[in-house]
Amino acid sequence: MPYLYFCYPRERSHGILRAVLSLEECQRIFSTEQAVYLGTEFEALGGDKAGAENHAVLRIGASEACAAWREGFYKIAADLMKVDESVQSLAK
Repeated sequence: MPYLYFCYPRERSHGILRAVLSLEECQRIFSTEQAVYLGTEFEALGGDKAGAENHAVLRIGASEACAAWREGFYKIAADLMKVDESVQSLAK
């Protein structure tokens, strides 16, 4: 199952697990155009991140990887409030 994290660099947060989603739910919420592939390692908070923006990170495991989403971590280019609203709408 893909994992969705919210990251708050100003607060030196490596990431807070926000949701565990199915691949189908990920595809409903995010497009591959919104996602920047970060690689297979979770991003580190080295150096000065005071100016860094809050963001979402999606982790796709080996068992969920497909042509559209390869295994690894993706930074999601979307407003966290809108992402959170989309996740909450899945539960309804």
